[in-house]
Amino acid sequence: MADILADGTDLLPTFAALGGQDQLPHPIDGASFAKLLTEGKSPSRPWVSPQTKKEIAVRTRDWKLLHDGQLFDMRGDPFAEVAIPKADDTPESKAARTRLSEILARLKQRASNTSN
Repeated sequence: MADILADGTDLLPTFAALGGQDQLPHPIDGASFAKLLTEGKSPSRPWVSPQTKKEIAVRTRDWKLLHDGQLFDMRGDPFAEVAIPKADDTPESKAARTRLSEILARLKQRASNTSN
């Protein structure tokens, strides 16, 4: 078992790297975790963005922010069952909400630019 941040977009670059292709012909969102499998080295990744057709989120080791603004402390709530209301933000959760909101806004902007 490894404690890494990964999502489905990481599979293609991982399989490509395992097959000997370090560069893909087009940029993609994923990051290879092949070195974890071959050398036991964990990749350094600050966040991932799990998505469905209608929903997007940003996840770090400690926090998860959904597209609708719900924030979860993944350390005490690993299944993201109880959102932290903005009114109950601590300085730490407020900083996480701000940082992840900025990332989420960039991802939404990039998605709208590519869908046009």
